[in-house]
Amino acid sequence: MDKEGRLVCCAGDFQSICIELIQRNPIDSEHCQPFAASLQQSERTLCYHTKFCHSTLLYGWIPLETDGSRLGSLVIGHVFEQLPEKNTVYDYAKKHRIDPEKFWQQMRKIKTASREQVEKAAGFLQFTMQEIVGLASANLKLQEEIDNREKADPGSSEVPAVKDGKTASLANSFTDVAERRRMESILDGEKGFLNDLIKAVPFSIGVKNSKGVFISCNPAYARAAGLSENAIIGATNEEIYSKKLAQKFTREDERVKKTGKSVISELTGIDAAGERKTYRFFKTPFTAFTTGEVGVVSVGVDITENREREQHLQRLKTLLDEAQQIGKVGSYEMDLVSGMSLWSENYYRLFGYEPEEIVDPFDFFRSSIIHKDDLQRYSRLFGTLFRKRKAQAIEYRGVHKNGQILIMQEIATPEIDENGVIKSIYGFIQDITERKKNEEALYQAQKAAEKANKAKSMFLANMSHEIRTPINGLLGNLQLLEGSCGEEEQKGYIDTALRSTRRLHRLLSDILDLSKVEAGKLTINHDSFDIRKSLQAVITFFTAAAEQKGILLRIVIDPEIPETVIGDDYRFQQIVSNLVDNALKFTSEGSITLEAQLLASGNGQDCRILFSVADTGIGISSEAQGRLFHAFVQEQSSNIAHSLGGTGLGLVISRRLTELMGGSMSLISETGEGATFYFALPFRVAESIEVEESRTQKKLSLEGIRILLAEDDDISRTVAVQLLQRAGCKMTSVADGAKAVATLRKDSFDLVVLDVQMPILDGPGAANAIRNGQAGERKKDIPIIALTACAMSGDRKRLLDSGMNGYVEKPVEIESLIREVHRVLEEKR
Repeated sequence: MDKEGRLVCCAGDFQSICIELIQRNPIDSEHCQPFAASLQQSERTLCYHTKFCHSTLLYGWIPLETDGSRLGSLVIGHVFEQLPEKNTVYDYAKKHRIDPEKFWQQMRKIKTASREQVEKAAGFLQFTMQEIVGLASANLKLQEEIDNREKADPGSSEVPAVKDGKTASLANSFTDVAERRRMESILDGEKGFLNDLIKAVPFSIGVKNSKGVFISCNPAYARAAGLSENAIIGATNEEIYSKKLAQKFTREDERVKKTGKSVISELTGIDAAGERKTYRFFKTPFTAFTTGEVGVVSVGVDITENREREQHLQRLKTLLDEAQQIGKVGSYEMDLVSGMSLWSENYYRLFGYEPEEIVDPFDFFRSSIIHKDDLQRYSRLFGTLFRKRKAQAIEYRGVHKNGQILIMQEIATPEIDENGVIKSIYGFIQDITERKKNEEALYQAQKAAEKANKAKSMFLANMSHEIRTPINGLLGNLQLLEGSCGEEEQKGYIDTALRSTRRLHRLLSDILDLSKVEAGKLTINHDSFDIRKSLQAVITFFTAAAEQKGILLRIVIDPEIPETVIGDDYRFQQIVSNLVDNALKFTSEGSITLEAQLLASGNGQDCRILFSVADTGIGISSEAQGRLFHAFVQEQSSNIAHSLGGTGLGLVISRRLTELMGGSMSLISETGEGATFYFALPFRVAESIEVEESRTQKKLSLEGIRILLAEDDDISRTVAVQLLQRAGCKMTSVADGAKAVATLRKDSFDLVVLDVQMPILDGPGAANAIRNGQAGERKKDIPIIALTACAMSGDRKRLLDSGMNGYVEKPVEIESLIREVHRVLEEKR
């Protein structure tokens, strides 16, 4: 630019765009003129940056002065820190009535660089150009002085002297010649300095005369060409480069000389060192002082690093765009200062549009994309964002170009400047229509599964009740026969029938327990119990069966084990019973040993105990051990196993119960060498008061205890009455819960036993009525025991919550029933 601010020469892409497209717009032209004028007032080199299409535009301003006078200025740039988005450029073009595609193609030509690079280039060029301007000014003055002297004395340097003094003296003539030679020497020195300066420049510089012959080049140019300076000077393009490359360079040179305008080009290829490089060439014309012929000055800049960075950024942009397409995500930015909105390309695609179809994204979004019923709620989002000054999220309906309703999720984030002012809002949207459909389908499937699971639970409860009820009658009558039969042969038959009935009962319990474990609905209770008594109870239960097979049952308990612990006594005995039963099944002779050993006792409140059941049976092969804890799998390695029956559920349930109680189970066995099952369980040691109560608990005699029994099944009712009468109880029985409440209202009893499932009024309903005083205020706290044939998940808690003090599962074992009666009466005392 000259000293008046007028553009003299334009070599950059953006300057051409600015002149050809942008400054034709009156608004932009008015903005540019005062800005250029203000730059003219600057007395120092500056690096400016401004926003254009939401991207940062960089350029350097270099004033050119000599002898205190402003000659003009040099502007480098303009370059982008990062190329703006295509849709932003389109928006700008449409707003300023410029052809969007032409504008976009022009903008793509603009180079990218960092602010640091522009600052360094401006500083270097300021120093270089100031030196060149100073040298050029001095050269011009010297040349002007030489020209003036040649005009005054165009002849020989020897000027004759004339006596009359009409001409200069001989001495003066010699003085003029000396002065001229001194000036030429200074001029040669300045030219040498200028040549040294050009050689030091890191850019490749080559100079060709009007015939295309190199008359000068610097070392950087020679290194890039892979030749020496001497080899280049005096040669032409055709003598240095390949045919194709020489033709390209020659065409560019001729264009520069013909038009008198600069030419910018880029070239990528393998340099002399074998490295892939990209150069940007700036070719400009120059006129020789002496001949007036036009030559070409070529400046080459290595932009390989910039180009690689641009390519890297483009790859990242491509990856981001692909990721947005895959994730159905779009991003945006709203500049609150300029009022312009920027959408990513996939933002447009989400709603079926192309960038050129939408002039003002923000207005179009409010008018055509967001569902009209969600617009007011969406507007409140930004009010909340400005008030809370942090990211906000929202879900709303969007309308696709084809009319389809989409469910969108958006997160908007404010960008706050150093003054605490929100200058822009950026965020992303995601099409979650499919996710919402899947969530709804999952919800419906979950409801259907819960419904099916509920139906399954009800079916199992009903099946449990229907199967346990006849088993209860069978087991009860067999227990009555066992107590009244005197003949040994008949006792043997009764004992066989009892064991078969109990096995059938255990099979039913295993199936129901496995169902509860698989459904995750089996709960572990935490009550105090005596481990020694529990282990002894298991041994006692299996003693008769062991004696019948001639097998010795042994129990070994570590004396360091706490007397009373807190855990689930019922599930603990179930684990031990399953393991002992399994050992009995596969042992024909020898012994079975049940052992308990204290592993660790921490702070006196917790302990871990190792239990083992070892037998001398047929053993288990290593192959079978791998599948032993799978449901319905039994060891099949011997002919004995085929005759023993069973479902294989006992071990599966035992292991899973162990894990539910926080323990682990394993086994050691070899075929023919017996088997040892180990399981370790953690317990809490019971409080001292609980231990004391356990020690001092006294058994009550049931003699004379008055019990009211409500049971709708005639057989079960008869069996329960007779069993309890044999224990010394005085029994009154009714067929439903309503009659039980009415009978209790009239008479006095020590205990009430209620079947859970009864007509008219069931067991929990009757218990609730009693606790509410419907049988009399003084009888509200009478002990109540439930008889249940369901035994499903949550039964115990549900029964206790309804007002029961305890419960016994059907089929009823007389020992269990008597033990529960003792317990609740003791608690009442």
